[in-house]
Amino acid sequence: MKSRNLWVLSGFLCFVLFIWLVWFLIGGCGSTVNEATTSTTVFSSTTTSTTIKSIPIASGTLDTSFGVNGLMVKSADGYSTNVFGNSIAIESSGRLIVSGSDAAGPETWGFTASGTTDAGFGSGGLVDFGRYMILDSSGKIVIARAIVNEIQVRRYDRDGDLDPTFGINGATSESFDVSQIGGYPGDETPISSDGTGRILVAGYSGGSVFVTRFNSDGSLDKTFTDGTHEGFVVYKSSIGNDSDYTAAIACAASGKIFVTGKCMSYNSISGRSDYYMFIVAIKENGQIDEAGFGTNGWVLADNYVGTKNGEDWGNAIAVDSSGRILVAGQDTDNSLSERMILWRYNSDGTLDESFTDGDTTGYVVYNKNTSGVLLPWQALGNAIAFDAAGNIVVAGAGTPAIPGIEDILYTAVWRYDPSGAIDKSFGSDGVVYHNGATGPGSDDRGIAMAIYASGNILVLGSSKPVGSAFSAMVVLKYK
Repeated sequence: MKSRNLWVLSGFLCFVLFIWLVWFLIGGCGSTVNEATTSTTVFSSTTTSTTIKSIPIASGTLDTSFGVNGLMVKSADGYSTNVFGNSIAIESSGRLIVSGSDAAGPETWGFTASGTTDAGFGSGGLVDFGRYMILDSSGKIVIARAIVNEIQVRRYDRDGDLDPTFGINGATSESFDVSQIGGYPGDETPISSDGTGRILVAGYSGGSVFVTRFNSDGSLDKTFTDGTHEGFVVYKSSIGNDSDYTAAIACAASGKIFVTGKCMSYNSISGRSDYYMFIVAIKENGQIDEAGFGTNGWVLADNYVGTKNGEDWGNAIAVDSSGRILVAGQDTDNSLSERMILWRYNSDGTLDESFTDGDTTGYVVYNKNTSGVLLPWQALGNAIAFDAAGNIVVAGAGTPAIPGIEDILYTAVWRYDPSGAIDKSFGSDGVVYHNGATGPGSDDRGIAMAIYASGNILVLGSSKPVGSAFSAMVVLKYK
């Protein structure tokens, strides 16, 4: 009898163990996982989708557990100067990293997952260097900025301490002979990294586009060359007889580098400048991809929505898991009405005609009424990211179709499915607007973005109160 009881007890324990194991494998512990542990990286060129039981995506409502009622505002006392954020990222711990500038100069801040200052980051929650920032594949913080004739790059560990294995005590730089690049670099220095950990910093100077590449240890990669320069390349579009301006950079899994922005050409007949959105494709060795992309390595886009002599700008760029290139920006016609425009190109630089909203092919435009007629209200895209379902999320600014508020900008977020159709399950018919971060009628706009693995969306933006000359930095969280 005793041995029989032991046999029954053993069988019962095995059954309990089996049930627990099944529960664990199907995700019974999922509720304890930090939403940031597998967060996507903004503008990632190597983001891939994994088939999972349930793909989380945001609904477009503010997460009131974050900051104050879903947003966090950082401003100077009395709005006496600008506090501006250029880049945002999510550490695996859930900490938020924002890089930009304030009255003290370039800064990078650490915030907790709930939107409060993280005093454990850097010195009291900040490091005194910032502007354009990414997290590398190991989670380290890499920041680039331009100053006079230099591109400066620093690398920090997750807690904001300089990484002594990078450059000299965590810092590196490349000084340019101004005659080599036609002038001093502009303030915009978008940054990316490739699959081997090399760091690429783009910019513009003297009317040309340049890209500098550093090895993962901070040394200049002298194998990266345009045939004239070592460690950096300089290119100019055929149409930009005045200036090319760089806005964003992305790296594809193939190693190819894509840069977007706008190029300006003066029209002597109309007496005004015309702007084109451009994409330039640069091969891994630094040579322009003349044979494999667009026309001699360039794509130029103009007059997609407006009349001739309008303006098309590329403000953000990303490469999807199929190698297609997406650019978000704006189209402005002669009446100065702006529309958000999202282009998608195949890897060879041809428009992807499968990308459509049913009205246009190869690109989609937001700022239409239900009849497809363009409205005079404003809209522009400044950032792109992909969620876990492969949807395309664009952040920027816009004005809802409400008479009487045409001159008030709202932070705007749009979501499109991979085919180009706007996702009407998101927000109100595919878009969410927010205004009033610094008071009623403030001038608000989205600048950068990051998406959690949980599907929640962080939008970094700015807000300028009515009557003020200066803006505050804002972070909004949507669930």
